[in-house]
Amino acid sequence: MGYETLVAEIGRMKKLLERSMPVLRKEVDLIISSRVGSVQRIEMTLDSLLGFVPWGLGETEFKRLNRYYAGIHRENAAQYSKFYDEAIAL
Repeated sequence: MGYETLVAEIGRMKKLLERSMPVLRKEVDLIISSRVGSVQRIEMTLDSLLGFVPWGLGETEFKRLNRYYAGIHRENAAQYSKFYDEAIAL
């Protein structure tokens, strides 16, 4: 695979991720507005968002949800903050 092909593929992947962001954004809004307390649902959403962070996407949504999560489970939210820092470093 040549360099140009690789760059084109990366661009296509980022566009796919960008198209997925509204769904995740809506999920974050719903979790927060409905005051969802399900650790599993919140962590699944945070995990999904972490996959977007290295692409420069979902950072605002991740931070919003993790701040909300800190009110439910402070220790886990602190761990997710560390995961976020690692994802940013990629």
